[in-house]
Amino acid sequence: MSQSEVVDISPLKKRFAQACRWIIYGSLIFESGKAVHFFFLIRFLKDNAYFGIIGSLFSMVYLTARIIDLGATNSIPPYWHQIAQSKQNFTRLLFTYFFLPSLPVALIAPFVTLSLFTAKFPEAPLYLFLIPILIILEAFRSFFRLLLHVAGKTSRVVGFDLFAFAVFIAAIWVPLLFFNAHPSMNQLFIPFLIDTVASVAYMGSLVWGIYKKLPDEPVTITASIWKKLSQVRGLNLMLRAGRDIFTDNLLTPLFAVKCGLAHAGIFYFASQLAKLLREILKGPLVYSGNALLAELKTGSLAHKKAAFSELSLKLMSLLIPIIFILLVNFHGLLHIAQKDSVTGLTINFTLLFLLITLSESLFIMYEQFYIIEEATGKLFIFKVLDFILFYVVIFSQKALQPIPALLAIIGIRALSFTLIALNAYFTWKIIPNVFIGWRSFIRWGAVAVGLAFVVHYCTPFWR
Repeated sequence: MSQSEVVDISPLKKRFAQACRWIIYGSLIFESGKAVHFFFLIRFLKDNAYFGIIGSLFSMVYLTARIIDLGATNSIPPYWHQIAQSKQNFTRLLFTYFFLPSLPVALIAPFVTLSLFTAKFPEAPLYLFLIPILIILEAFRSFFRLLLHVAGKTSRVVGFDLFAFAVFIAAIWVPLLFFNAHPSMNQLFIPFLIDTVASVAYMGSLVWGIYKKLPDEPVTITASIWKKLSQVRGLNLMLRAGRDIFTDNLLTPLFAVKCGLAHAGIFYFASQLAKLLREILKGPLVYSGNALLAELKTGSLAHKKAAFSELSLKLMSLLIPIIFILLVNFHGLLHIAQKDSVTGLTINFTLLFLLITLSESLFIMYEQFYIIEEATGKLFIFKVLDFILFYVVIFSQKALQPIPALLAIIGIRALSFTLIALNAYFTWKIIPNVFIGWRSFIRWGAVAVGLAFVVHYCTPFWR
């Protein structure tokens, strides 16, 4: 960026940094708690295959919820200013242009998922009404969550998510530990339903509060918005689907069918470990990043490039230490991964899926810029390439070996990101801001060396 193009977005940067702190610490607590929960659950069950069914159902619920969204959630930031202009705009845009197009799919897709689950996993008795209700409510939860982050309600959303998660954990483990309850599918998923209902109700009340504060005077919505929004949603749906095919939401049930339930259970647990780092990276980009870019939707390209620089700086300040720690501890982790045991397989899955996970944050950073510039048509070509390669290399195979499959996915992602980054550079001259300061390198270097000693002395105890 030339000197003449330097712009000041300090007020937005301050709000962005505050929201990032809430999301990072909230994600750290939430994902750590979830990883510990699944660790003890898989040990309590003593059955990797049964845990594979549990992981497959969680994944199918989340995946279907994202499908019925039809790109609506990712389309909020570019239109937030129009949504928040008046009560009339709010209701018309949300209900007519965002919710109504999803209604036919929302009525069909949950029952398709229910049919697939009962066909692939007939040995897992479950109250069947749980699956469709969970899918629909999770779609609402995802939509409300991003809308509230864009509206500046980050602290309230994160705070309630942590409270609801604590209640969810208690609802599962208190009966198991103190009342000798059987860890059935219903025992595990009814608390999940209660947690989802409570979250949707709370976030719905916050959305209602935003609506009540909007001006009563109607503001004209251009007649072309329906066509434009439909195009944006369609492309956002493609982008989201392009990311979803490389997540545990699809890979867990895919591995369950093609690699066996035991491998799927181990992979799902490994993916939860990797998610601990993914959410720390992804949260600031998806929620605070969308809020930052939404504020600059009508700004100049120079403002948007400054925002991209701020986003990339925040990402690199989180990503580079993680990479540094992994590199310093690579030898010790590799030694554990070579063990012919469940632990060794879990470490293999975690490290490989972690590479896929870390790459996702880079994709999100660039994709947000494409979306805010309404240039998602260019991304469409790259996503089609992703789909073709994924189908040929992974999905079309009758039998899969998980580790070669994950290596192939890493190769596909590397190629796709290279194309996206090069196109962005030649179109807008944007490159990531990777400077994080020498103090951070020293601090995280000390942490990495300390962890290296821990891994070294703990290695003899792994079996």
